[in-house]
Amino acid sequence: MSLIIALTLAEMAWIVVVTAWVLLDKRPPVATLAWIFGLALLPVVGAPFYFLWGPRRFDRKKLVIRRARGAVSLAARLQSRLTALGQAGAVQLAHLAGTLGRLPPMTATGYTLHTEGDSLYDAMLKAIAGARHHVHMEYYIFRDDEAARPLVELLMKRAAEGIEVRIIADALGSRLRPAYLRRLQAGGIRFACFNPTMIARLGRRIINFRTHRKITVVDGVVGFTGGSNIWAEHSARAVGAQARRDTDIELSGEAVHGLQQTFLEDWLFASNESFTEGELAEYFPAAAPGAHIVQIVPSGPDTDDHAIYAFLLAAIGLARKRVWLTTPYFVPDEALLTALTIAARRGVDVTLIIPRKSDWRLVDAAGASNHDALLKSGVKIFLNGPPLLHAKTAVIDDEIGVVATANLDERSFKLNFEVAAVIYGGPGVEALSGIFCRNRESSIRKENLEADAPLGRRLFQAGARLFSPQL
Repeated sequence: MSLIIALTLAEMAWIVVVTAWVLLDKRPPVATLAWIFGLALLPVVGAPFYFLWGPRRFDRKKLVIRRARGAVSLAARLQSRLTALGQAGAVQLAHLAGTLGRLPPMTATGYTLHTEGDSLYDAMLKAIAGARHHVHMEYYIFRDDEAARPLVELLMKRAAEGIEVRIIADALGSRLRPAYLRRLQAGGIRFACFNPTMIARLGRRIINFRTHRKITVVDGVVGFTGGSNIWAEHSARAVGAQARRDTDIELSGEAVHGLQQTFLEDWLFASNESFTEGELAEYFPAAAPGAHIVQIVPSGPDTDDHAIYAFLLAAIGLARKRVWLTTPYFVPDEALLTALTIAARRGVDVTLIIPRKSDWRLVDAAGASNHDALLKSGVKIFLNGPPLLHAKTAVIDDEIGVVATANLDERSFKLNFEVAAVIYGGPGVEALSGIFCRNRESSIRKENLEADAPLGRRLFQAGARLFSPQL
């Protein structure tokens, strides 16, 4: 009995200590309670787990990211162009995005929207072939396959000609073989894995602090971002008619500086390379003023601002005419769900295009658990595919167009590093509207409520909903 009493007292003391420890971190209530219960069930061994893989580990990573950001920002002194936006709502949104994402609106001399992977890759090959100083690439998925090989061969050729080539690939999303990495480095490519982890085999969707960004910058004057990875799944030439369809933007001019700064922050975090202020300045060449206003909005778990998430919530709240959203993975939290339903109830055309079936069944089920609330409030839901529509775009009224790497889920908004290009007015918003309309025409509108679905399906959706913060 004395041993049982001693163990009981030790467990009680452990619970008191870990409760105080976790409470002082001031995390969101749900996360705080989850960690308290989890640590209570794992006496002693839970402490190193919390230290190595919990929020405190992220705090150490955040410090390194912030140091990198401080170094890069010395070379990116950019002037705001808020007064050129015209609409009051756009001015407020640009100010919000600049405050949270650290980059003001800039001008672009031109931009092109790519809706097919092969078109995007061809444009990237052309830009890389014309590079005079450097090529920077950062991707969640960078595979050794039919889509990557032409790019890699050209990159090694340009590296041999004296062009600086740097590639960041997420350690989990890409999982490149050591022999392949040695080949890249032997070919003159400077390569860095983003946040390698000892538990990589557990799967991509349960490990946090990933770079989900897709960025290519050539000479600081041409840049690409959007939903496409460097992966054969995006190429019809490689996989045929089942290739994923996406939306990416090709930018030229000063706005590329925002992508450049975002890449260099991540490069300094992921690599051992360092730069002087003068060396960094070479990556931000002077650019002639352009006619288009574009704002790059980076977002990541290194801050609590969640810039892309905050921007979308504010844009939905300010919308007067329409909110058109496309995403392959839709798992909204309560705030986003409320924003969408309120907008629809006040007469805004809220339309959502999602896949009929994505490649993550659990994500589909968790998202579907929200469909009834949306449909009852007047939100229109369209189901698209196959093939998988992988685009992450938004059109808000006639003033705002967004091409992003972020999905409409908490993982993208709060757990991954993401980036978005926001277009303020002009032909870019019209072009995104046209793409949305074409995708809507090839989709089927959802009419039936999930409440009328079989019991087993509803139970699965309800269970999946519990995992929404991690999906």
